[in-house]
Amino acid sequence: MTAATGPNGILHVLPSIDDAYGGPPRTMAAFLALSAALGMRSVVIASATSRGEVARQVATRSDLRTYRRGLILGRLFGSIAMLRGIWVAVGRADVVLGHSLFTLPVVFSGVACRVRRKPWVLSPHSCLDPYDVRKHWRLKRLLAPLWRALLRDADLWCLTDVEARHPVTFGVSPRVHVVPPPIDVASRLPVEDAVTLLAGGGLDLRSAVGDGGCVVSFVGRFDVKKGIPRLLDCFDQVAGDGDRLVLAGRGDAAYERVVEGHLAQAKRRRQVMRPGWLSDEQKAALWSLPGIFALPSDNENFAVAVAEAMAAGIPVVISDRVGLADLVRRNGAGLVTRLDSTEFAAAMASYLTDAGRRQRDGDRARAAVRESMNVEVCLKAFRQMIETALA
Repeated sequence: MTAATGPNGILHVLPSIDDAYGGPPRTMAAFLALSAALGMRSVVIASATSRGEVARQVATRSDLRTYRRGLILGRLFGSIAMLRGIWVAVGRADVVLGHSLFTLPVVFSGVACRVRRKPWVLSPHSCLDPYDVRKHWRLKRLLAPLWRALLRDADLWCLTDVEARHPVTFGVSPRVHVVPPPIDVASRLPVEDAVTLLAGGGLDLRSAVGDGGCVVSFVGRFDVKKGIPRLLDCFDQVAGDGDRLVLAGRGDAAYERVVEGHLAQAKRRRQVMRPGWLSDEQKAALWSLPGIFALPSDNENFAVAVAEAMAAGIPVVISDRVGLADLVRRNGAGLVTRLDSTEFAAAMASYLTDAGRRQRDGDRARAAVRESMNVEVCLKAFRQMIETALA
């Protein structure tokens, strides 16, 4: 969770920063530069058992305060010490930003804002999407009066128009803002340099590039909603011998075993590579190679890795459940399909054998990110949201 203390302070509340490359902390880190551009000091409060690359980025841009989870409250990502820290930080902040909802730290920050009469902005990170609300629905419905009380006075901060369309707000109508994170458009590395850099980290794609193959990439947290088995099936159907599928990321041990079991049955399993989490430098190298990004997800409020791949000039194949679907369709930056394996596989196939199409749509993808997620555009929307909340 991020908190800002003192005059002109922004407090961000984040349940956990353990997953060093996860979407919510990574997205929040991108917004800290915007807070600084507004002259607002940021403090971040989060539970943590480890501090990885994103935590280091957050710490350089804010006052990061991490707490270990308690023996009992840890199941809800909190601790007594963390709640005390939130209470004090809310009192000092001008505006409080909660990231996600159904966790103790974020709920407590909302309650503290009501008691202390501070503006509260909630960024749901997909937790108010109908797909995610189904999880523990009976308990959530039982606690509906609490959610209504919190959301009634909140400003709801969505990252895409898709996420803003149908949030589950338990019968109330909070003000809704659409503010995407700023995404840098970086230069691509020469292919040979990219191959060498990746090989140094244990990801050898030299043969694929040399054979004229296409690198299909998935970068992100391994989770049941991401559709990784579906992606493996589609790759099996349409890949050529020179193509490679890179599944970069991690998940909990149980789901990792599910992925491993599905991969063991794939006929092209020798063409699938699992390097674990990639650094920002390694991702830039991966997306400097001829390829596409694929995400047949059941639900994504934004999908940071999709935007980053687009910014690198990589066309994307995604399901229509991904928050960036509107942007991709509107700009011809890739292909958007229904959640159907046959349709998704056909979309992948149309890119694997057509380097010209990959180049054209990759250029469109880069242009779309440059136009709609540059710092100036995001800063203007972020400023308007903060000013509305403060008003």
